[in-house]
Amino acid sequence: MLNNRLEEELRKVLITKSDKGQVIEKGPVKLNDLKDGESVKRYIKGEIVEYVRYKNELFSTKFSNEKESFNSSRFDTNETLLSTPNWDSGWVTVSSGAGSNVDFFHYLGTKYLLLVGYFKYLLGSTEYFFNLNLHTLADEDQGSHAAHGLTIHMQNNDKINIGIADDYVFSHDNTATFSGSYKEISSGELRLFAWKFNPTDTTN
Repeated sequence: MLNNRLEEELRKVLITKSDKGQVIEKGPVKLNDLKDGESVKRYIKGEIVEYVRYKNELFSTKFSNEKESFNSSRFDTNETLLSTPNWDSGWVTVSSGAGSNVDFFHYLGTKYLLLVGYFKYLLGSTEYFFNLNLHTLADEDQGSHAAHGLTIHMQNNDKINIGIADDYVFSHDNTATFSGSYKEISSGELRLFAWKFNPTDTTN
């Protein structure tokens, strides 16, 4: 079923059709693939996603086979809505180690994305939460020669590869946490949000 936050007018114009015999293909849907009011289901990363075109915009609802949940997103054709990201990776466990990296598939069709990243980890029963936007490059502690940090590789138009340093995923210093002392973190959870935008020059 569609997200109940969709306006009532949208519900009235949707074309009702049976799913019996429908072949669910892989991969996302583009705006021009549907007529206004039409909907279609696709298989993406182990989940079923239903797309609906309405007033020249594309809406989607995600169905997870793990638990009863949904994740609705809005894809704007002309402008970026910072209040609603085009893609949310959800929380993904990451750990340091030789050759460690994680793939994120967003299927937005571009390498030019506004990204916001968050990292959290537990120490005992306390959760520590950090914004990564000023802390995304791999570096090396010259004292211990321990590599730490993340590298964001826009690998292709639908995929981001996150390289994780050999020794630590994250480090922090001089914050209120731990009375300002230096701390190195080898594992935790990472979450990325992405917004599409239209650069004037898309030369790679």
